[in-house]
Amino acid sequence: MSRDKRPSKVNSVGRFLLEIPWSSLLEAHPSCESKLTILTDIINFGLDTIMPVRSIKIHESDRPWISTQFKQLVKRRQQAFASGNTPLFKILRNKVNRERKRCRKLYYENKVKDLQNSKPRDWWREVKQLCGNSKSSVRDLLSILHSDLVSDEATLANNINQAFTSVMSDYSPLTEHVHVNMADDMPIDVCELSVLRKLRQISPTCAGGPDELPNWVLREYAEILSAPIASILNASFSESMVPKVWKIANVVPLPKTATVVDINKDLRPISLTSTLSKIAEDFIIEKALKPVVLPAIDPAQFGFIPGSCTTFALISMFHHWLHATDGTGSTHESEIYYACDHRLGEKTNRLTETSRRFAAR
Repeated sequence: MSRDKRPSKVNSVGRFLLEIPWSSLLEAHPSCESKLTILTDIINFGLDTIMPVRSIKIHESDRPWISTQFKQLVKRRQQAFASGNTPLFKILRNKVNRERKRCRKLYYENKVKDLQNSKPRDWWREVKQLCGNSKSSVRDLLSILHSDLVSDEATLANNINQAFTSVMSDYSPLTEHVHVNMADDMPIDVCELSVLRKLRQISPTCAGGPDELPNWVLREYAEILSAPIASILNASFSESMVPKVWKIANVVPLPKTATVVDINKDLRPISLTSTLSKIAEDFIIEKALKPVVLPAIDPAQFGFIPGSCTTFALISMFHHWLHATDGTGSTHESEIYYACDHRLGEKTNRLTETSRRFAAR
């Protein structure tokens, strides 16, 4: 299933979203739940009207660069040949040849060209896929189940769900009547510009989640949707409530072994949440957690710290080594010259030679 994403269709959806009076529509509904419902319904209505979902047949031997338009031209060419219309057949034959060259060129520019500087394994995998020689390594879950676990799909799905939710058996979910006391706290407030930056960072090729908002729509029309999404986020923060769809996740059981013998041990749950819920989490981390947690972390902590890296850990390690060996009587003289215009690799080499000289003495 896919949509017709030709530039004309994409521009039509943009004009449709641009004509929506978002501010007046969202102001009439104060809750974040209703605002999100309105946003989702309007976007899906525009997509289903302008570029409805259509089914596409894909054969396992199709080359990865083959597009729907190319298949349609081939079909028209064959129909012209079968009907004996020679002039039309020659015209369509030339169009098919030009479209084939164009599709292969675009695929090379978008897929293969960037792999020249990557790992050889990635390069050869893409080359095999282009040649049609690659074999899919994805196996059906039913085919790797132990004979004792084989059952109908409904029973198997219930067993997997029970295994995944067993870790939360001791917890009870909060009811809708539970509210957080916000008397001594200021709710998080986000602006349209910050939401716009988050939307532009979305990967359009990743799945969107259970909220039925495609990632490519959120990124393509970020300038238009930043204002209504900021209103939804601010309403959620001020109410201390999360929309129900943001609590739902599409869970896929990923096998950890070649044969699944125990569902509790041999399956790993991979969850896919809504993209807007991830954006809300990013704002909470940046505005609420980082200002509180980062000052309390040890300065010698370099892992999982924003703006830190292994280079800083390496410099700190050399600093402690040299500080411990300097002035203890085991060394007579230590001189380290730092040049600001030298690269870090040259500094590391000099520090290594100095450490070796100290060890020899």
